[in-house]
Amino acid sequence: MPAPIRFINPEGLVRPAAYTQLVEVAGGSRMLYVSGHLETALAAVGASFADVAKVNSFLADIAHLPILREVRARHLDAAALPASTTIAVSGFALPGALLEVEAVAVVPPTP
Repeated sequence: MPAPIRFINPEGLVRPAAYTQLVEVAGGSRMLYVSGHLETALAAVGASFADVAKVNSFLADIAHLPILREVRARHLDAAALPASTTIAVSGFALPGALLEVEAVAVVPPTP
């Protein structure tokens, strides 16, 4: 049974193409805080990109934003896009890294 997540773009706010303005998560769920290779980490607990409620992306060069959006579009459901923040940063702990992504996912409680 999927976790109770609603993806909402309230009236009066701009409807963004790449994220949702508000993601509501009902109680009784497990919250997963994920970094690294998201797909592998999510799969380790039986989750998928469909369970992601929030994505934070950090780019070494904001000029790479179109590439990030293209990759995200391959993994996220356009009808239920997570809330999202993208920030340009001056560097990462791993020299030469161009991108870091973290996510919050919501799944049903463990039986």
